[in-house]
Amino acid sequence: ASERAAAAADVIGRAAPTALLGVTSATGQSVELSEEARAVVRERRARVLPLGVGDAASSPWGIAGACAGATVAVVARAHKVDVEPDVLARIVSESASSSGGAVDVASDRARRAYLATVEALSAAEKDARSTKS
Repeated sequence: ASERAAAAADVIGRAAPTALLGVTSATGQSVELSEEARAVVRERRARVLPLGVGDAASSPWGIAGACAGATVAVVARAHKVDVEPDVLARIVSESASSSGGAVDVASDRARRAYLATVEALSAAEKDARSTKS
């Protein structure tokens, strides 16, 4: 979701309980949510993962890279496959290069989003195990 969309409680309200919600933001440091949206996140025990996409000039490639990295992390986790972040970054870089895109931005955002998503999924899994015990 974009930061603007995530600020709306009705968008976040569609998330499953304990969901991981990736939200694109310029810096990837924090996401501004409305009070209503924060309440839904707390109620559903969801996690919000800011995905940095960079400045406006490189935004399309930053978004593409961040989304690719997060998606690969989720799919790799579901299929129990290890993915090397550097290999992912190289593949995204090659794709961006062949499309005339911002190679460094796309590959950097893919690597960062991948690592952040893996970390968030691991933490969510650990929390789920501890609440079952």
